Amino acid sequence: MNELIPVYAKYFTNEDIKQMIAFYETPLGKKTISVLPQISQESAEIGQKYGIAAAKRALQKLEEEGYLRRRP
Repeated sequence: MNELIPVYAKYFTNEDIKQMIAFYETPLGKKTISVLPQISQESAEIGQKYGIAAAKRALQKLEEEGYLRRRP
């Protein structure tokens, strides 16, 4: 936990943290905490699909421009 303090301190003030704690004690804050892992996972999956598609497009373009040989 101590290793995370500087990371949060870099982006948030003490007042920010107090407001976040107050928010997470509300019903919406509690819901946010409960669904955030699923949102993160689904978002990561979407990002991964996008990254794979972008890499395929880039490789295809490099092959078309003669920078890479086509694989058999």
